Amino acid sequence: MKILFYDVKDFELNYLLERVSNKIEPTFLKTTLNEQTYIDEKHLDTEAISCFVNSQLNKKVLSKFKKLKYI
Repeated sequence: MKILFYDVKDFELNYLLERVSNKIEPTFLKTTLNEQTYIDEKHLDTEAISCFVNSQLNKKVLSKFKKLKYI
C-alpha cells in the first residue's frame, strides 16, 4: 500500500521509519497538502494519506488521488 505522509517534521521521520511495515510504500513530505500543493504524477495512485491539521482536504484536493481509500 502506498501512503503519503504530509507535514512530516525532521524529528518525526526516524520514529515513522522505524515503525513502518515492510508491506507499506511510504513517502514522507514536509509540505502541507492543499489546493496549491504540487503532487508528483507518481503519487497520484496513493491509497492513503496521513496529514496534519494544517492541511486543507477538500473535494478538489482529494479527487486527484484516484485510488485513495484512507485518510
